Amino acid sequence: MRHERDCHRITVGVGNDLPDLQRHGLGFGRSLSDRWAAELYAIGTKTEGGSLDVDTFELEFKWQLSEQGEFAFDWGMVFELERETDEDVWEAGATLISARDFGRWSAVANLGVVYEWGSGVDDEFETELHLQTRFRYKERFEPAVELHAGQDTMALGPAFTGVYRASPGKKLRWNAGLFWGLDADSPDRVFKLNLEFEF
Repeated sequence: MRHERDCHRITVGVGNDLPDLQRHGLGFGRSLSDRWAAELYAIGTKTEGGSLDVDTFELEFKWQLSEQGEFAFDWGMVFELERETDEDVWEAGATLISARDFGRWSAVANLGVVYEWGSGVDDEFETELHLQTRFRYKERFEPAVELHAGQDTMALGPAFTGVYRASPGKKLRWNAGLFWGLDADSPDRVFKLNLEFEF
């Protein structure tokens, strides 16, 4: 089924002697086939006392490797290309997604590899791990616990997600979470909010 999406993402990190930082992303996505979808994001950064500066663009392709329920685990891949225009820094990444339902519980694991290059940075590979366990209470409200681990972040905390159906073919997906840093390199707290309208 073909569909289009409008997305807005907000991430705020505070504390731990790091400058308060907000990242806002506005995106547009479209399915290319039954198994492929593409999304394009413009991402802006706002530091404490500063204005919002759109400095990053991201192109993302999603590949559904298996049908839901076809195997014990559902599988997918995400390929990303990101450019920070202010510093001429590039990132290319690939993420393997695995999901499984256990009764009313769902577990999702994302394992990613990112290569970063450009001016002012060391050309290097980085790894990322994102885990979520979600209780499917109601379609509009599902509580979860998430763990996010990467080069500059190790954070754990509660999250909430849901879907509101406006009319046939139109729905609003939302996801919010509050995470606490688990090491000295991470912000003390990170708040995220994702809104996605599908039409």
